[in-house]
Amino acid sequence: MATRGGIGEFSGEAADWESYIERLENYFVAHEITDAANLVVPQKPNEVEYAALVKRINEHFVPKSSVIVQRFKFNTCVRQVGESVLTFVAHLRALSEHCEFGDTLEDMLRDRLICGIADSRMQRAMLAEQKLKFARAFELTQTMESADRDTRKLQSNTSVHLLTDKSTTTKPCYCCGERHHPSSCRFVDAICHACKKTGHISKVCRSKRKTTAAGGNTTKTGGTKSNTSTSVSQSSKSSTQSEPKAALTLTATPEDVYTMFSIHGPGHAPFYVTLAVDGHEL
Repeated sequence: MATRGGIGEFSGEAADWESYIERLENYFVAHEITDAANLVVPQKPNEVEYAALVKRINEHFVPKSSVIVQRFKFNTCVRQVGESVLTFVAHLRALSEHCEFGDTLEDMLRDRLICGIADSRMQRAMLAEQKLKFARAFELTQTMESADRDTRKLQSNTSVHLLTDKSTTTKPCYCCGERHHPSSCRFVDAICHACKKTGHISKVCRSKRKTTAAGGNTTKTGGTKSNTSTSVSQSSKSSTQSEPKAALTLTATPEDVYTMFSIHGPGHAPFYVTLAVDGHEL
């Protein structure tokens, strides 16, 4: 009988025996092979049976493991960061193969899913369910996982949209000074503390800026140093003197000249003070 394809020989380093024997059995079914005695060549067909051969190879390559150890692996399995709920459940089912749970398999999968999901929101949602079954727990966690994924996508798209709007806005908002459209500003109904008008805050108040600019042009007096130099010229006191006296020039620096305070009030006559420098009246 003609056959198609082949299985090849088994290699313990390239594949595991269970997968190989499963492929081999499917190959026999596909090609309607019922007599596998030719696999034991050069031995005679009546010396070895296929079932016995498979059993001996299974005992050699796949020794029976301890149920306690397998259950320990199952009960300590925790969902890893970035691992989907579907992948985690598939891993649990693979671990439960040699645990011999029997009829309690669904309950054990449910309990391990709750304890090992590593997500407090999902755990609270499952524990809130009355008479929770594994199928319901699996469905609930998948739904929440999908909702979280969709929410992150929406938030990401919103952030990109806001960033684009902010980058394209060149003029600052007249309500607060930030770069966005005034219609979306949260201070559009605010009352300014400077001018008491509605629609902006004091930081960008135009009336406040005008008042400040006007006050800055006023000359302040009283206790401040003068920024101008003072020149005092002294000529001869009397023309009748035989020799005219040389002109006396005094130059004062800004550090030496101070502005006097002035007192204004009704009923006070002005005070006059004559200063003398080196015997010469100024």
